[in-house]
Amino acid sequence: MSDGSAMDQDALKCDFEQGRLDEAALAKRLSDGWAVAYRARSGDSEIVEVDQGQLTYLFDISAARVVSVWGRAVSVTAPRPTTRMRGFPLPPSDGELVRGHLVAHAIGGGTDINLIPQSARLNISGAWRRLERLAQSNPGAFLAVEVGYSDDSQTPARFTYVVAVDGMLTIERFANV
Repeated sequence: MSDGSAMDQDALKCDFEQGRLDEAALAKRLSDGWAVAYRARSGDSEIVEVDQGQLTYLFDISAARVVSVWGRAVSVTAPRPTTRMRGFPLPPSDGELVRGHLVAHAIGGGTDINLIPQSARLNISGAWRRLERLAQSNPGAFLAVEVGYSDDSQTPARFTYVVAVDGMLTIERFANV
């Protein structure tokens, strides 16, 4: 099973940082590449784009799960909708999984489509938080997250997190463990 490496991330980073790829083209290349890779791994899928203002999600209707999200970071000062979040179902996990945000609430991520079963360790890890803070400290920054699955469940196996700030592109992969 592919780990999402079908897209040459080094070439993508180089093209962006050398100015051969603007943010709109970056978003298209990421979303198209991630959709192709997802379909190759998942077979039958019905992928739709869901526009949520500053963020756009690819969602597989047939499997009821997110494929990716991309858009711009915005500053959010409103309190987190904790009651709404509590209603998001989690698979049994002995407390290892939490209701994680693909895009942090503080940078414009909402609930519902934006919530995923995420490893509690990853959710609070320094590396994941560092990318969220990079986007948060640069309102308007481009960001994207690919969600990878290793089975037919709604629990991701991995993520690829992308943030573009000041002409520099950061791409990091995370296992959801």
